[in-house]
Amino acid sequence: MNLPDLLTSMVDVVVTKLVAIGAVIGVGVGVLRGLIEQKYGSVKAWVGCLAAAVLVGVITHVGLSDITDMSPGMRLVITCVAVFVADDALRGIRALGAMVGADPLGAVRRILDALRGGGTKS
Repeated sequence: MNLPDLLTSMVDVVVTKLVAIGAVIGVGVGVLRGLIEQKYGSVKAWVGCLAAAVLVGVITHVGLSDITDMSPGMRLVITCVAVFVADDALRGIRALGAMVGADPLGAVRRILDALRGGGTKS
């Protein structure tokens, strides 16, 4: 085996391990969150949350692997936190999209009022 082939195989192994670790973290946190909170109401919603958790886990873990001076424990903590808040962030984006879709100008007014400290009106 020549040097370029060896390097390519080493990179493939490292990337495969990083993706696998991120996916395991995503599945673990997604399953725990689904069992603990019981807020999804349907299998489809739970599977969507699980898919988002896996995607965020993989992206976060692979992204953090470039930081060489970060300990593996810190990388694990950051990945778990990112996966845990991913579903709430997606729910907020969906709610904002629904609000803008129903009343675009009213949504902009509510957002500007909230940014100015006026709160939101129901």
